[in-house]
Amino acid sequence: MVTLPSGSSARLVDSNGCDALTTDLSPISAGPTVPFTDGMFIVDKHIAAGTWRSQGSTGCYWARLGNFTRGTGGIIANDATDSVATVTVDAGDAGFQSNGCGTWTRLG
Repeated sequence: MVTLPSGSSARLVDSNGCDALTTDLSPISAGPTVPFTDGMFIVDKHIAAGTWRSQGSTGCYWARLGNFTRGTGGIIANDATDSVATVTVDAGDAGFQSNGCGTWTRLG
């Protein structure tokens, strides 16, 4: 744990249990309506709200997120499947997470 001096404008990030941090701030998607694969995405920044379909894969897990706390309290809806998944991401969702689902394509 790091203690910051009083009045400091520095920001603290606790990365305990996280993957390696990076300074790479390049876009993580080619555009909000472009197909994407695994990751955690901000709705209306990285991916657009709308209905998305995965290509289908064994061990697919997806979750619509109300926040990014990484706990179950942030999950609006989720599923694990071994086939094609279709998910409607709402404009009010904070994020969307996908693991092992293959490529997601926006239907509308």
